[in-house]
Amino acid sequence: MNENGVIEALRSHLTAHGYVYESHCLTTQRGTDLVMVGVGPAKRILIEAKGNTSSRKGSNRFTKPFNDSQCASHFSRAFYTACKMRDAAEDKNAVRVAICLGHSNYYAKYELWARESRELLDIGLFWVDEQGNVTVQGNWSY
Repeated sequence: MNENGVIEALRSHLTAHGYVYESHCLTTQRGTDLVMVGVGPAKRILIEAKGNTSSRKGSNRFTKPFNDSQCASHFSRAFYTACKMRDAAEDKNAVRVAICLGHSNYYAKYELWARESRELLDIGLFWVDEQGNVTVQGNWSY
């Protein structure tokens, strides 16, 4: 599933959990990939998303899964971006930050290696499978 599909699946999932859509960015745009507003432990969730295939027609990876090194690069950028969003939040009690990934064994490997740090920083993790089902990693509440 490409990044746009991952974002849409998570948007639907969070809407079903009482959150309201605020904004999103397509893969061709810059900014926070998905922003949802709600009444949970935080008023807003800022999400950095990565798909597991390219959304760009004509690219070598269009409709093909990303390989190990591409997933390593994408995961590290998502983690860095989530840390940056967390640090930039003016009211840290009113904002939660999360990463959302299209499920792949490669992403799972890199997430496992960074899990302790991600959890210490309270950065949530959502997984989206090929059918668009969303699961939350660990006990992160929203």
